[in-house]
Amino acid sequence: MEVIRINSLSEVPRIEANITATIGEFDGIHLAHQLLFKKTLELACKNNTKSAVITFDPHPDSLIKKVEIQSIFSLEEKIEQIKTYNFDYLFVINFSKDILEMPHQDFSKHYLKKLNIVHLVIGFDFKYGYRGLGNKDTIIKEGIKNVEVIPEVIINNKTVSSTYIKELLAIGELTEANKLLDKNFTLSGEVIHGRNIGEKISVPTANLKLSHNYPILKEGVYVVKCIIKGKKYLGIANIGHNPSFNYYQDLSYEIHIIEENFNENLYHQNIQVEFIKYLRNEIVFNTIDDFKKQIEKDKKEAFFTLNNGL
Repeated sequence: MEVIRINSLSEVPRIEANITATIGEFDGIHLAHQLLFKKTLELACKNNTKSAVITFDPHPDSLIKKVEIQSIFSLEEKIEQIKTYNFDYLFVINFSKDILEMPHQDFSKHYLKKLNIVHLVIGFDFKYGYRGLGNKDTIIKEGIKNVEVIPEVIINNKTVSSTYIKELLAIGELTEANKLLDKNFTLSGEVIHGRNIGEKISVPTANLKLSHNYPILKEGVYVVKCIIKGKKYLGIANIGHNPSFNYYQDLSYEIHIIEENFNENLYHQNIQVEFIKYLRNEIVFNTIDDFKKQIEKDKKEAFFTLNNGL
């Protein structure tokens, strides 16, 4: 897959081959996004065209709503996920003030037409152009005659969307969020020095500095898998403030790898953490012994989760 970043109008490439494309932010690439991808690839094969994904960076809402957006994937992570689908092209359009204020007619002319999009696959709620005035009907009027609309995906009476998945993560409904993502929610970051309290009480943890503005998860303890140099290790993670012995005012992400004989120095390494299951809320412990007993219970639950294929 060729990744083409388009930072301005002057950088829009003129593609000679006909392209079947889908367009959107695609944060999380959840079940509904996957339908868009599959339909795009199916139509590209059927019509003997190239295939493409058109996406934006930064997230359009960061300019539209003038707020910092928490997104399920960083751009780099999104690119890696899209690569697995074997599209011919990924066009990453810099979502600037110029794009925000561009009438939909101009967006079609300067982007869709120049990229030689002959068939476009869009979601049921897709809007484009200044103030979101562009829709399926305007796309057709502006020269893209073949437009396929994928209807909303509804599971448990809820429309599958990145917003809904973030809501699930915030209340600890991790299992349901992972089902809608069709994968385990994953974040990454650099292991940094903490206060070494964990080592002093024989429960060493890796303190994570997140590499991206991920959605906020419910505070508490999780079963996780850590991906370190391509290998996965079972662990438990605490997201919170460590109220018992090591209070942090800011939210901390601490990972305790529970597999035997793991003693690798992780400082300054970038690791990925897959969240498998939400275990419990943070607890205030009166003694270190009480804390250690609870950690042993958490470890047993983690191994039980692993052995039952979750």
